[in-house]
Amino acid sequence: LQARIDAAGNLLAIDGRADASGSGQNDRWQVSVQADQLAALAPLARLDPALAEWLPRQGSAKVKIAAEGRWPNMASDGDAHIERLQAGTLALARGDLQWRLQVGRGAGDAAPLALGARLSGLQLGGQRADQLRAELRGTLAAHRIELLGTLPLVPPAALAQLLGAGAARGTRALLEAQGSWQGSPGGGGHWRAQVDRVAVGPWDGSSAPDAPLTGALWADARTLRAELDVGRDGALTTLQAEPGRLQLAAGALALRWDAVQADLRGARAAFELRADIEPFALAPLLARAQPAMGWAGDLRLAARVAVKAGERFDADLAFERRDGDLHIDSGEGAQLLGLSEFRLALSAHDGVWDFSPVFSGRSLGDIRGSLRARTTPQARWPQADAALEGRIQARVADIGIWTSWVPPGWRLVGEMHTTASVGGRFGAPTYTGELAGSGLGVRNLLQGVNVSDGELQVRLDGDSARIERFSFKGGDGRVQIGGGASFGTSPSARLELEAERFRVLGRVDRQLSLSGRAALALGTESGRLDGSLRVDDGLFDFGSADAPTLDDDVSVHEARPAQAGPAAPQPPRPRYAFALALDVDLGEQVRARGRGVETGLRGKLRITNPGGRLAVNGSIHTDHGTYAAYGQKLEIERGTIAFAGVPDNPRLDILAIRPNLDTRVGVLISGSAQAPRVRLYAEPDMSESDKLSWLLLGRASEGLGRNDTAIIQRAAVALLAGEGEAPTDSLLRRLGLDDLSVRQSDTDVHATVISLGKQLSRRWYVGYERSVNATTGTWQLVYRIAQRLTVRAQSGFENSLDIMWTWRLQEPRAVPGERKSVPARTP
Repeated sequence: LQARIDAAGNLLAIDGRADASGSGQNDRWQVSVQADQLAALAPLARLDPALAEWLPRQGSAKVKIAAEGRWPNMASDGDAHIERLQAGTLALARGDLQWRLQVGRGAGDAAPLALGARLSGLQLGGQRADQLRAELRGTLAAHRIELLGTLPLVPPAALAQLLGAGAARGTRALLEAQGSWQGSPGGGGHWRAQVDRVAVGPWDGSSAPDAPLTGALWADARTLRAELDVGRDGALTTLQAEPGRLQLAAGALALRWDAVQADLRGARAAFELRADIEPFALAPLLARAQPAMGWAGDLRLAARVAVKAGERFDADLAFERRDGDLHIDSGEGAQLLGLSEFRLALSAHDGVWDFSPVFSGRSLGDIRGSLRARTTPQARWPQADAALEGRIQARVADIGIWTSWVPPGWRLVGEMHTTASVGGRFGAPTYTGELAGSGLGVRNLLQGVNVSDGELQVRLDGDSARIERFSFKGGDGRVQIGGGASFGTSPSARLELEAERFRVLGRVDRQLSLSGRAALALGTESGRLDGSLRVDDGLFDFGSADAPTLDDDVSVHEARPAQAGPAAPQPPRPRYAFALALDVDLGEQVRARGRGVETGLRGKLRITNPGGRLAVNGSIHTDHGTYAAYGQKLEIERGTIAFAGVPDNPRLDILAIRPNLDTRVGVLISGSAQAPRVRLYAEPDMSESDKLSWLLLGRASEGLGRNDTAIIQRAAVALLAGEGEAPTDSLLRRLGLDDLSVRQSDTDVHATVISLGKQLSRRWYVGYERSVNATTGTWQLVYRIAQRLTVRAQSGFENSLDIMWTWRLQEPRAVPGERKSVPARTP
C-alpha cells in the first residue's frame, strides 16, 4: 500500500505491506509527515466542529513512524520535530520526541520501552514550562525515569525570602527514579518505585537546562520508596510509602516521616501519617524573612504530627520550643526576648477539636488560651457552624519591650492585659471579656511627640466591642476616644475623638496643640473621617533649612534584599472608598518663623479627598508679621495664602512694607507657591532704583554716591542671606540690636560713622552713633508721632531736640517705560 496526500502544502506519505488473511505478525508500515503549514488545515474543522478548537492555528511538524504488527498488537518507534505550535490552549515553541514501545499480546514485562522528550516554551492553559526534558528507558519490569524542568514560577515574596530564593527568575525541578510495573489480568497494575532524588531549587535564568541542580535548594529528598496500585480505569487506588526525610530551605528545615499509607478507594479516602519536623534554629529563618530586624539567637523549635483518617478522624499536632532564646541586635545593643515557653497544640478525637496556644517570654509577655470546637467524628476540619468555646488570657507588663518592632526613635510605655471567653460558632466566634491598659504612652523626642498617662478599657460582648475608656495626656491637655466595633461577616468600627488642648507636637521649633472633635467610621468596603479641630497654640520654625545637608551629588539608598525575580501579576484589588472631611481653625495663637518670616497665622481650612485625592480649601492670613528682605525687617501689611484644592500649590498675596518711612516701599509677592513672583513695591510709584534706595537706605537715590558704602553693605548682606537669616542679623539678634551700619558722614569733612540702634516699639527707637575720629558719640531717642511728624532728642557730641515735619513738594518721577506698581488694597 502506498499513499501520498497533499493538504494545503502539508504532505502525508504512507508505505505499507500487509497480509489480509494472516495474523498481522508480518505487517510493516512506514508513515512520514512533512507539515510546514499547519494553520492551512483550519477548514477541516467543518468535518467535526468539536475538534475546531484544537486544530492548529500555526506551527510546523515533521514526523517519522515505523510500525510492525496489527492493532492492537503492535510495536512502534519513531521521532517528531515540532516548531511554533498553537492549538487550543496548547502552545509549544519547539519540541523533539523519540519513542519505542510495544503493546498488546506479546508485550510482556521484558518488552523494550523508551520515551524521550525535549520541549521548549511549553504552555497548557495557565501552566507553563520554559524547558522540559523527560526520559523513560528500560522495560516495564525494570525502568528508569528522569525528569528535569525549568518553570517561570517563583514562590511568593515572603516565602521566597524564607527559602533564600535571592534573585531567582524561576524554578528548576528534578526527579530521578526507578521502578517496576506489574500488570493485572483485568487491567491496572502495581508499581513499585524508588525515588533516587527529587529536588526543587532556584533558576537564575542563565544556566543551561541540562546543568546539574546544585546550590541552595528549596526542597531536596533522596532514596524514597513507595508502592502504588492503579485501577483498570488508570486511577490511583492505594499508596504505601516507607520512612523518608525531606530537607527544606537549603537544609534549614528537615521533615522526617514514618510509614505513610493511603487508600483512595471508596467515597472517603483513608490515610495515616506520622511525621516530625526535626529541631531547627529559628533565627536564621527570621533573618532571611526580615533582614533589617537583626534577628539572632539559639532558639530551636520542633514539631510532631500524627494523623489517621478513615471512618473517624484523629489528629495530634504540637509545635513547641526545645531550647534557646531569641534576641534582636540593634544600635542600642542586643535585646533578649526571654522566651520560657512556646507551644501550639492541636488535637482532634471523637469530633472534639482542642486548640491550645501558650506563649510566654520575659520581654514579650504571656499569652495562653484554650479553645474547643465540637463536630462529628468523621469531620476532617470543623465546619463553620461547629460550636466553639474557650478562654484567652494575655498580659504584657511593659509594652516598651516592643520598641524594637516600631520605627527608630519611637518608644512605647505602659501595661496591657486581656481576659476573654470565646463562644459562638467556628466560622463566627464571639468574645466576652475586657481589654485593659494603663500608663500607656508613645514618645519620640526627635519629632516632639510625648503622649503619656494613657488609659484603656474595652468591653468585649459577643460579636461587638465597646470602648468604655480610652484617653491620653499630651502637654496640659487630653484626648479621649470612644466608640466600638462589631465583628462577624460584615465587621465595622466607629471611633469618636474629643481633644482639649491636646499637645500633638512639643519640640522647640515645632509645637502644636489641638482641641475639637472627630469621628472615624470603617466598614468592609468604605470608611469616613470627619470632624472639626481648632489649633489652641502652635509654633513652626522653618529655620531647619540652615541645617547641614548632603551635597547634590550624594544620594543614599536603603539596602534591600535582592529581588526574587518578576512577581506574578496580581489581580487588581477593589478600591476602598474612604471619605475625608475635616475643618481646621488655626485660632489666634499660631506663629511661624524662618526664612526671613516671623508672623502669626490665622484662617480656616477644609480638608477633603474628592475622588481619592487630597484637597485643601480655604485661606491663611498673616497677623503682625515681619519679613527680612534686602537687609531690612519689613512689616507684613497683607499676607494671604489661598488654597483652592491642590495642597502643595496655594495662591500667594503678600505685601511687606519698610516701617517708619514717609514713603511706602517694600516687597510684593504674588503667584503660586510653585511659581512665586517677587517684585519691589512703592506707593506712590517710582523708578526701580528709587524703590531700592528707599528700601535699603530710607531715602531717595539723589546723592547716592556719598553713601555707596552703606548700599554695598546692605546689598552684600541681602545676597549672603538668601532666603534665610543674614549673618549680621543673627549677630544683632543675639546682641539685642536691630540696626548696625557703617557710613560716610553728611558733612563737608568726610568721616566714617558707626551707628547702632534698637526699635523699642512701633513708634519708639533708641540709637547711638559715633565717628571713628571723634572722642564721644551721640545718643538719640526718636518718637514717631505720625507718618510725617517725628520728634528726636540727641545727647552727647550733639545736644538737641528736633521736631521734624516732612512735606514732599512733588511726587517722584517714574522712569519712562517702567510699569507703575498697583497700590495694594487692605483686605
